[in-house]
Amino acid sequence: MAEYAIKTEFYGINFKDRTFHCIGDGKKLNTFTALRDVGKYVVAILKRPDLTKNADILVSSYDCNYVSIIELLEKETGKKFTVFEETPEEQIKMGVPEHLVTMRAMLLDGRGVVTRGGYKVWNDKFPEVKPTTLEEVVKQSVKELQE
Repeated sequence: MAEYAIKTEFYGINFKDRTFHCIGDGKKLNTFTALRDVGKYVVAILKRPDLTKNADILVSSYDCNYVSIIELLEKETGKKFTVFEETPEEQIKMGVPEHLVTMRAMLLDGRGVVTRGGYKVWNDKFPEVKPTTLEEVVKQSVKELQE
């Protein structure tokens, strides 16, 4: 959820300080589902028990990379972010908990794409859900963070 990437330091983005501590170059795609879309998809899934009963259902709002998130944050705020490309070992030395570094590394090296490994996204089964865009998520997150 890109909202967590923007509003918390879980993925290395610090909105207040305008920094991004990135493992690697931040250009690998990840699959994101916007928080508001989670609710929309849950309702749609519950309305189709014949289709969804006992199924593993994957949905998403969009695929993007972290550099795209930073670029949109800069555009929305009018302020530049400083990006630090680091290794997992460097982040651990900086005091970032190892379990968090492991998660960041996984998501920043491309393992965060849902369709990787042949998995299919079910978005087309729920045409009533219009997924939120990354631009909408960034705009709303910035608004909430600046209040």
